[in-house]
Amino acid sequence: MSTELFVIAEVMTGKLNDLVKSIMQQTGTNDPNEAIRLVESGDWIVSKLTVIYLSVKSDGTTGPDWEKWFDKNNYNLSLDERFILNSSDFKPTKKGTIHNIAVLKGMFFEGGDRITENIRAKAYAGTYAGTFIQNQKLLDPNAEVACLIRKKLSDKEIEAMGFWRIVVMHEPIKNSVGFPCLLSADCGRGGRLLNAWSGMPDFGWHRNCGFAFVVSQEASSQS
Repeated sequence: MSTELFVIAEVMTGKLNDLVKSIMQQTGTNDPNEAIRLVESGDWIVSKLTVIYLSVKSDGTTGPDWEKWFDKNNYNLSLDERFILNSSDFKPTKKGTIHNIAVLKGMFFEGGDRITENIRAKAYAGTYAGTFIQNQKLLDPNAEVACLIRKKLSDKEIEAMGFWRIVVMHEPIKNSVGFPCLLSADCGRGGRLLNAWSGMPDFGWHRNCGFAFVVSQEASSQS
């Protein structure tokens, strides 16, 4: 008589459903049985979470109105962030646009390789952390995504993801002295922050940074 342990006996049905959905998303298939087969066969190896997915929805807020919102809600904006929000290059998407975001973990890049140009290259090629994003086409997000993420997530939620900051890898926007910058949602001792960081290709980042890209609509529909 078999005494094999039925390991999922105490697992809630909802938890199992969430697990299978997660595996489907990671493997890029919409067939739950195929997702399970890929893992069982060894064709897909489940490893430590290397990408965090979230969605934000545009409400069409302009840069100047974002500046007012941040001031009203006691965020600390410097001259650089204010200049960028008021730049003609800060162009929000249409109200109702949903941005599906993939945040790559900085800890999975080697120290010397954790620079902007290499992070972008890995994301575009889908070679970050092995084959984890093989079926995801990642693109540059709109700069407004930094504001939407900052509004959506508290400092505690960002820290719970393992990040000090989430850098949005949009097309750099120049600050008041003409230096290209990237916006980020930061946790800091100075309070809730929207920060502007160097957008230069060779700029190096800390391992506790997250790097936000948008998942293409084509890839989203296939996952």
